[in-house]
Amino acid sequence: MRKLLKCIHLLAAAGFTGGFGVAWIAALGEPASAPAAAAVHELLAATMRWLVLPSLAALALTGLLAIAVHRPFIDAGRVWAKALVGMTAAGVVLISTLGAVDEAAAAAVAAVAAGPTDLPPGTLEPLLRIERVTFAINLALAALATALGVWRPRLALRQGGSGGID
Repeated sequence: MRKLLKCIHLLAAAGFTGGFGVAWIAALGEPASAPAAAAVHELLAATMRWLVLPSLAALALTGLLAIAVHRPFIDAGRVWAKALVGMTAAGVVLISTLGAVDEAAAAAVAAVAAGPTDLPPGTLEPLLRIERVTFAINLALAALATALGVWRPRLALRQGGSGGID
């Protein structure tokens, strides 16, 4: 059971990180035309909905199940630190990333519907900036979670006392 959970967790981590990598690269440049902007934001929305969100759900579920089935994980501070990083990434995805992607996609579709195919310079720049920042934050959180999983620092929970991390 533990090996299956670990395999699913690793595949979900690859999907989560890869999805944000694709989204960050796609959001690097500002498209010059409304159809190009709409296409880029359709790609971003599809990546978030069909790759990042399912990967995030699988990451959270398998991570918490791994803690439940492997008794030493309950007392390992690094595991709880990694869970905190993962929940922070989930919050960033659910609160800001999805909203920014949906807002930018709606703006791009509205620009296409307006008629002219050339966008005035800087039309989508504020939305793209928000997307880039949130994508970079999530990539950094994914790197931190990976580092905690690979490096395995000795963060032990105190026995008795305040229950903090040593």
